Amino acid sequence: MRLSAIAVFVFLINLAACHQAPPSHTCHPLPNRNQPIAIKPKQTHCYHLDLEKGARLEIRVDQHLVDVSLQWVGPDGRVQVTMDHWDGSWGQEWLQIEADRNGVFELKVVSDLTDSEKASYRLEVSSGVANKLLVPELIPDLRGIQTTRWDKPAQKLQELQEHVARTDQSGWPPAYRARVWQTIAFLAGRVSNKPQAYEALRQAHLAFEQDGDYAAAALYGFKAARAAGRLNQMGRAGEHLDHAYHLGILSNQSHLFGRLRSNHAHWLMQRGRFQQAKSMMLEALDDLKAKGDRRGTARQLDDLGLLSNRLAQMDEAQNYFGQAAELWKEIGPIQNHYLSRSETAWSNHLLGNSGIADEIMTEMIEKLEQRNLPNYADPLYDRLGSINLRLKNFEAAREYYQTYLESKSAVGDRRAATYLNMAELGIQEGNLYEARDYAQKALEIYDAESAPLETLHAGFLLARIHAQMRDQEQAVGQAEQALQTLHALREAMDDPAAGLSFMGPRQDYIAFTLDLLYQFHQDHPERGFDLEALRIFEMFQARYLVKAYHSRQHRKQISRKDQATLSALRLERGELYERREDLHRKGRTDRALQERLGHIQEVVETLQGQPVFNHSNDPFIEHPDPASAALALSKQWDGAMLVYHLGDPNSFLWIITSETFEMKRLPPRNEIITELAFFFEYFHKDPGDHPEALGDAAAAVGELLLGPIVDTVLKNADAQNPRRLLIVADDHLNNLPFNMLTVPGTTHALVDIATTSMHPSITFASLMQRERRVAATRRLLLFANPAFSKAYAPLAETAHEAACLQQWIPAAQSTLRTQNEATLTEWHHLNAGDYDLIHFATHGENPYGGAEEPETSAHFKGLGTRVKGLIFAPDDRNDRTILRIPEIQSMDFKAQLVTLSACYSGVSDISFGEGALGLDEVFLGSGARRVLAGLRKVDDNAGRVFMCAFYEGFLNQGLAADEAVRRARLKLRGQAAFRDPRFWAPFVLNGDPGPYRAPKTPNP
Repeated sequence: MRLSAIAVFVFLINLAACHQAPPSHTCHPLPNRNQPIAIKPKQTHCYHLDLEKGARLEIRVDQHLVDVSLQWVGPDGRVQVTMDHWDGSWGQEWLQIEADRNGVFELKVVSDLTDSEKASYRLEVSSGVANKLLVPELIPDLRGIQTTRWDKPAQKLQELQEHVARTDQSGWPPAYRARVWQTIAFLAGRVSNKPQAYEALRQAHLAFEQDGDYAAAALYGFKAARAAGRLNQMGRAGEHLDHAYHLGILSNQSHLFGRLRSNHAHWLMQRGRFQQAKSMMLEALDDLKAKGDRRGTARQLDDLGLLSNRLAQMDEAQNYFGQAAELWKEIGPIQNHYLSRSETAWSNHLLGNSGIADEIMTEMIEKLEQRNLPNYADPLYDRLGSINLRLKNFEAAREYYQTYLESKSAVGDRRAATYLNMAELGIQEGNLYEARDYAQKALEIYDAESAPLETLHAGFLLARIHAQMRDQEQAVGQAEQALQTLHALREAMDDPAAGLSFMGPRQDYIAFTLDLLYQFHQDHPERGFDLEALRIFEMFQARYLVKAYHSRQHRKQISRKDQATLSALRLERGELYERREDLHRKGRTDRALQERLGHIQEVVETLQGQPVFNHSNDPFIEHPDPASAALALSKQWDGAMLVYHLGDPNSFLWIITSETFEMKRLPPRNEIITELAFFFEYFHKDPGDHPEALGDAAAAVGELLLGPIVDTVLKNADAQNPRRLLIVADDHLNNLPFNMLTVPGTTHALVDIATTSMHPSITFASLMQRERRVAATRRLLLFANPAFSKAYAPLAETAHEAACLQQWIPAAQSTLRTQNEATLTEWHHLNAGDYDLIHFATHGENPYGGAEEPETSAHFKGLGTRVKGLIFAPDDRNDRTILRIPEIQSMDFKAQLVTLSACYSGVSDISFGEGALGLDEVFLGSGARRVLAGLRKVDDNAGRVFMCAFYEGFLNQGLAADEAVRRARLKLRGQAAFRDPRFWAPFVLNGDPGPYRAPKTPNP
């Protein structure tokens, strides 16, 4: 029996008729009270009960920082029931007994190891309460199922369901209903029936709550959330998480909260929200240690090890698993020590130390088998097979895989996973037909179990095998079928951050398919495989922005009054979420806050559900064919569209002009990323620092990215006739200032001969151009030179920057907020979505860590760049000073231009496979036609000179936006003080490159 939680339960003592036989000299009368009973390591408490034959009893034990076992001893001294290794609900033990004779029975309570002075348990025994539960039939079966739960789970699940079906459930007390559902959930999990497991966990969660057992209800709320997440039902998962936190706090158990946070972190890890998960895990670890919860601490260390492996931080993983193993060795059960040691072995394998991993894993399997624990040992054979596969010990790998497949635990998705490993073995041995058969078996199992993510992986492995078999038609068909599954999963996610995290690990699938299509294109250039490759790329690029576009079209059908209500409610909801998170961190809750959030959600759903909106009836919502859309954009804007994809083994560039469509192969992603890392290292240093190294880096990256277009697109471009480039960037290219790259074969920077504008995707750019836009009712809104808190230096030059802009707009049509007026409260009060021009001249949060030494490595760890927002002045009415992405996403903008004159305002979070998520992209997704933002720390004086030059060209001279940006860069570069490209290159244009169209009748 392993302690899985801590809880407080209320028990009733109401013993049936007892005889007055003399008790055993080692036992005492059962205490007639509900008080904690202190316990010490390996201490045994014995209680006697005088019963008549047929008397029925229920025994319930609540554990507090201790794990106990129960023994029920008959009058003849024979042990009738031993309750050891029983997974009760959240620290609870329960047992039902029917006396088989008259006499004195003994109940023995034996403690496990504990070093806590606070360890205790509560014991209660009640009688005559379970007649409707078919005690002789159902409860012993539940007990038997749990104690032999690894044997024949499908058969036992069916038996239990039959028992439940024969029983009148209306008379079941909630506690018993919860026990039945938790057992069904476990068995459904064993046979990999995820939908049934989720439903059973949900029912157990509800039953425990109805029983008033908030601790157990919280636990099963978290389990239900995790199960919903596996089914990709993220909305339900979030609701379960919120409610579980609330119930956990209501349980009034300080020791419980660390466990709740630990479960939440585990759920975040499963969703792919690795950075948030790690932060919460470390908080949970501190909390669990502070509360003396050693088992919770050990489990959290194991989870941190698993997460570190996923983040490719294997050294950290080994450290966490090592600490967990030592702790499990001290507190037990010993099998957990062996399992943590096996994870250490796996980390060694991932580090490339497969020889060491082989020794440790083999030792752990032997120890588990010596203790007759095959249910723990058997799954390790699968990993041992993978270790030997890495060591090229193919015969041993096959033997280990077969050993696991012959075990009782190799069922459902676990069996399918080993089939995939066998397929990998077949690939390496060159036995492709065997590999194909195993991959097909795995795919069939995953299909039957409705496991879309696993189906996706198996589908791409099968496509890979077909490709190696030279069956390219079958390979492409299988890959595209799998991509449809991937696309459906992505489309089901409404949260942009979740979508980007989800797509990150799956970029290889897209890269594989594109490489396959390129090979086809080389062999059959007339069949349009290059067009199909672009369609596949665009299927996923900036999907969250396309979804944001759809949402805006939906909101247009809502009345202006309701839109204002929705905007206010979303803002309030965001603030309440932040308050709730703060309360959760402190282990507190607020019922009124919970009720208000529920009310807001109901109102929002009601208002959003009013309009009848059908995408198929709106010609402007239809997705254009990417190639046709790119051609139309290149004609409309008289430019060349460059679409970059970074991948392995090849990256690609599509070049679309009014006359040509080409797909070019570029070097592998790893090679390009290596050069980018060198470039970013110097780009983010202070101006004047290592200018030669920065120049070399700009030339190297320029050779990779611009080389394919030098003799075509840029052939006749010069300073007097610059070429317009419309760039769809992928991966970390989203944070690259293309304008300062050196044109191959010349000493010129790209800015000398070309204008550049960035676009999240062809699809999104096309939709934005075809949108029926509503004209702004107000002209200019400026936030400049806020009166910052002491944490931020003042920006005096931003006041002059604002003046440069205001000179081109009539004073009556300009709204300026500066110093103490430049607050978030004013931002929301002014209805910023109604303005045609919006300009921020402020600080941006540094996404790289420290101003002294930026951590450019954040670009390349796959963790995102953590854009935080724009800084406002503090305000008595609002203690928040940062405008963050979620607030921007909840608004609708009519602006033709949003300028983010702030450090790092154009730096985006990166998702391999979907693009970027940053302030500039989010403003575009909320309706802004174009956004001007910065990619690094901006010098105050240089920012003023640049902005003054840009607005003179854009507003006064009527230049196109991209040309106005280009001339502003050249003007800044022409001044000796700002010649370093780190002064003039950072500001980039995202969106429409065309000129400003002044509204005809703007309001003041």
